[in-house]
Amino acid sequence: MSGTPHTDALPPTGTVVIVGAGLGGSLLAEQLRREGFTGTVHLVDGEPASYDRPPLSKQLFTDGFDLDAIALADAGRLARLDVHARFGRRAVELDAAARSVLLDDGTVLAADAVVLATGSRARPLAVPGADEAGVLTLHMFPDALALRERAAEGARFLVVGGGMVGAELTSALVGAGVEVTLVVRTAPPLALLLGDEMATRLHAQHARHGVEVVEATVAECYGSSHGTVALLSDGSRRRVDAVIAAIGAHARVRLGVWAGLDVDDGILVDAQHRTSAGGIYAVGDVARYRGTGAVRPPRREHWEGAQRDAEDLARLLTGKEPLPPAAAWFWSERYGQRFEMAGRIAPEGRTILRDDARRPAALHVEDGRLVGVGVIDDPLAMHAARQVIDAGDAVDERVLGDTGIPLRQAVQKARRDVS
Repeated sequence: MSGTPHTDALPPTGTVVIVGAGLGGSLLAEQLRREGFTGTVHLVDGEPASYDRPPLSKQLFTDGFDLDAIALADAGRLARLDVHARFGRRAVELDAAARSVLLDDGTVLAADAVVLATGSRARPLAVPGADEAGVLTLHMFPDALALRERAAEGARFLVVGGGMVGAELTSALVGAGVEVTLVVRTAPPLALLLGDEMATRLHAQHARHGVEVVEATVAECYGSSHGTVALLSDGSRRRVDAVIAAIGAHARVRLGVWAGLDVDDGILVDAQHRTSAGGIYAVGDVARYRGTGAVRPPRREHWEGAQRDAEDLARLLTGKEPLPPAAAWFWSERYGQRFEMAGRIAPEGRTILRDDARRPAALHVEDGRLVGVGVIDDPLAMHAARQVIDAGDAVDERVLGDTGIPLRQAVQKARRDVS
């Protein structure tokens, strides 16, 4: 990596500037204090508050849904932590050599370490008519308010994309009495991530709850006197009250690009969250770990990934050992059920499907070791499985597949039997 060498552990009176007050940024500010950092911490974000984003799709129509309900760290808490929060102020320029950030009001914040936690932005539809008033995305709190205003009972929505956000949003809309058509490019969505068996099971939930599922893409959108019309690639048209694009997100890399950092679908970082410039770090959705050779690791666009990044970097900046490696983990809530996934399910190895009607699970084994697991409504089993994955212990596949044993016990017994 290029850039000036930098000693990561900061002096006790040093200064840290964190750009972005989402989960990664706000948690980093708090974690620095927990790890004993007594220097100056600035937290900068153009939004009016620090808030959690998963509830935007999971809890959109719950009673009391507002900024306070989804707040990560309010002004009072940040003040008690002696964190200088600058909400409503955008970072417009990063000087990597000087380790300083210019804000939109002309303020310059110089630092010993600058951390980019700028997150991502919704990927819009790239079709004619994508700028119509009835074509929306869901990524920020104002997006959620605009969507709620249109989602009266009996309204008709077209959701484009069946990934995590699209599926959760579809579930929330159905619960609010909205008639939903879900458009997916391929079925089942997320098969590469979850494996065919679990992806198929989850995708089938939509039809069981009255959702029309169409395998197509959107070719064009245009307004009409009765709402918005979406022309699909199969030649059909859908007249709806709103079209919601849930087709992924772009990393917010503008500051990194202008500062000359190495960028490739995210700001590139090493295992210690260092960018290509000394003293500049990146965490959360905006960061992407450098691969080796032809390997191009994806960005970890999940809540747990941002959390671990923040905790790990706080330890690094205060001179402590990094956290031990752990398998990636995420969850999704839809139609009253909770799905959790840890590790990876890949073409290599073997997937064991436990076809329990209430608590189905998929377990992926490679070279005799459990490397991935997906479960529905079984948090205790997931906790046990994550421990086995992180330990790298060998397992007995026959025990894992024995549906006569509850999954939690099967995971523990499979580990013991070969230890």
